[in-house]
Amino acid sequence: LALQPRRTADAAALGADLYDFVIDRLRAWYLDGLAPGLPAGAGTAEMCEAVRLRRPAAPLDFHLRLLGVQAFLGLPESQSLAAANKRIANILRTAPVAAAATVDPARFESPAEGALAAAVDAVAAQHGAGLARRDYPGVLRALATLRAPVDAFFDGVLVMADDPDLRRNRLALLARLRQMFLDVADLSCLPAP
Repeated sequence: LALQPRRTADAAALGADLYDFVIDRLRAWYLDGLAPGLPAGAGTAEMCEAVRLRRPAAPLDFHLRLLGVQAFLGLPESQSLAAANKRIANILRTAPVAAAATVDPARFESPAEGALAAAVDAVAAQHGAGLARRDYPGVLRALATLRAPVDAFFDGVLVMADDPDLRRNRLALLARLRQMFLDVADLSCLPAP
């Protein structure tokens, strides 16, 4: 910021403007097929938007996240999980009550709730380490293993239960799952079937 020719009292706004400028140029670079590892047509506007919304701090991190999203889209589970991500985002955004702060297994009524929570816990055990290594393809591959429990949850569980405590607990489980995906990219931006 100190090297910019324009002086401003609002350094945060200038920083945000510069960030947006760089990310906009990166987006064009990817869409034009100029980025290493992503030939023309391999990077899409939706992929770039999914990564941009996470506001990666460095162009290299943006690149690695984009490669992770590209690898994820090559998995057979990707379409189903992108659709589930969109559904979860909509549920959380429109829920009449806030999610509980933590998931309480004692409040599970359905085996599908427990199965999803156990699967999320299993993935979470290595999630932080994968993020620290910037192994975004590996993090998303691990999250892709959640397809079956996510599908079973949505097939067998009414998230918006009449009981507000059950509802908040189910929302907490979905919020935890959504945050794990958001740690890499906002997959709800990706086209879903």
